[in-house]
Amino acid sequence: MSVSGILIALVILFIVATVPVWPYSRSWGLWPSGAGGHRGSADQE
Repeated sequence: MSVSGILIALVILFIVATVPVWPYSRSWGLWPSGAGGHRGSADQE
């Protein structure tokens, strides 16, 4: 398997891993994780 094949496989794996599985979390979008990350970084300053 070439390097480009490995990169394509990793990108596909990343996309599949980031898709919400539970129906209730699909409606959230990226808001909860994004807001939590922003709040966590703001608290450290």
